[in-house]
Amino acid sequence: MDVPDQRIIDRLACYRNDKRDKEQVLSIIKNNGWAIRYAPPLFRNSEEVCVAAMKTYGLGLEFLSPLMRRNEKVVKAALSHCGMALIFAPEELRSRRDVVKHALQMPGTRVNAGLALEFAHPDLQLGRPKEEGPEDEETSCQNGLR
Repeated sequence: MDVPDQRIIDRLACYRNDKRDKEQVLSIIKNNGWAIRYAPPLFRNSEEVCVAAMKTYGLGLEFLSPLMRRNEKVVKAALSHCGMALIFAPEELRSRRDVVKHALQMPGTRVNAGLALEFAHPDLQLGRPKEEGPEDEETSCQNGLR
């Protein structure tokens, strides 16, 4: 992540929670996804602004509205940038095989794939026993992603 630039934070602080400011806020967020944290609430609830932010800073998923964290398009944009953003996705998306695969198949994710997989629903984690009790090695491999 880029080091937060106080000048960008100060610029965002000048904007109101008003849709008339959307283009200005969007132009800042497109190049500084990390700044979504400092955007007025209206824009942390806008699919267009959130997708733009996630394309450059996937871990910003943490700072979006609950509605946007449940938005598949926004979550996949975040995962495209950083598979570990899966930790901030709601359980209903973390339990979907296609979403977890998306997190693991993005370029540059291989190094952090094991960490990203930690945040997947337990039923989708490779080689991990289900919470009900221990499984033998053959059965646990069948529960993983293929």
